[in-house]
Amino acid sequence: MICVRALKFLIVLICNLISMRSRIFCVLVFIFFFNIVYSQDVANFRFGTLLSSVKTDRVHERYGYNVGLAGRIGIPGFFIELGAYYQKFTIDEYEKIDFINDNPSYHAVKFNINLGLEYKVFKKGRLRFYSGGNLNYILEIDKNNRKINFDTVNYGLPSYNFGIGTTIYFVTLDFNYEKSITHFYNSDKNSKMDFYTLNLGFVF
Repeated sequence: MICVRALKFLIVLICNLISMRSRIFCVLVFIFFFNIVYSQDVANFRFGTLLSSVKTDRVHERYGYNVGLAGRIGIPGFFIELGAYYQKFTIDEYEKIDFINDNPSYHAVKFNINLGLEYKVFKKGRLRFYSGGNLNYILEIDKNNRKINFDTVNYGLPSYNFGIGTTIYFVTLDFNYEKSITHFYNSDKNSKMDFYTLNLGFVF
C-alpha cells in the first residue's frame, strides 16, 4: 500500500507541474516502472536537491529538486537497480558579468539502470556503490521571453552516472554524479549537462 501511495503522489505532483501534452506520456512510463519496482526485493522512494551545471563560459550552476522511485533486486553483495524520477531545474546565464533575466525552468523525467555492489557495515547498515546509464527527457520548458524552447534545446539527454549510498534501517541517503553524453543547447556543441543529486529516502 505504501508503494501505491508513493506512485500516486508522484503522478499528482507531476500532473500539477506540467502541461497536458506531457501528462499521458509521463503517467504511462511511471506505471511501467512501478510494475517493475513493485516486483523487486527493495523499493526505494527518494527526494532531494539537484545541482544542474553546463560547462560553458556564459552558463553557471543552479539548484533544483528531484523526486522518484527506484527498485533493487540482486544477490548478497550485488544488485541491479531501476529508477524513474521527476526533475525541475533552472540554468543561470550571463553576458560577460551581467546576469540574463527570464531564464526558464525545465521539467524533466529521468529513467536509469544501475549495477552496484553492497556491503554490510553493521547489522542494520549497508553501503552501496553503483554506476549505470540514464535518459533525461525534458517534458516542458516554462514560458519565457528569450525564445528558449524545444527548437533550441536538446530534449533527450542520455548520460552515465556514478553514485554512493547508504541504508540505515529503512532510511537511505544517496549522492550521485551524472555526466551527459550529448549537448544541451543545439547551438552550442560544448554544452554538456552535469547533474549532482543528493537524495534522502526510505525503503519498503
